[in-house]
Amino acid sequence: MIAGTLSQAIKGFIRNHEFSDLTFVVEGEEIPAHRVIVASSSEHFNHSLQSNMREDTERFCFFFFF
Repeated sequence: MIAGTLSQAIKGFIRNHEFSDLTFVVEGEEIPAHRVIVASSSEHFNHSLQSNMREDTERFCFFFFF
């Protein structure tokens, strides 16, 4: 039962500004995120968030689609 409670608590933070430490800006829309969740879900972002890239040092990640 504890695992279910933890899972529900984590789901409650997804797309929630509370405690977010990263914001994706996609075509002008701000999407709150959590570095630990993003890094654990994507090898690309895991690398980006641990390097000296812009994503590692700034709170915002910008995406533009042309």
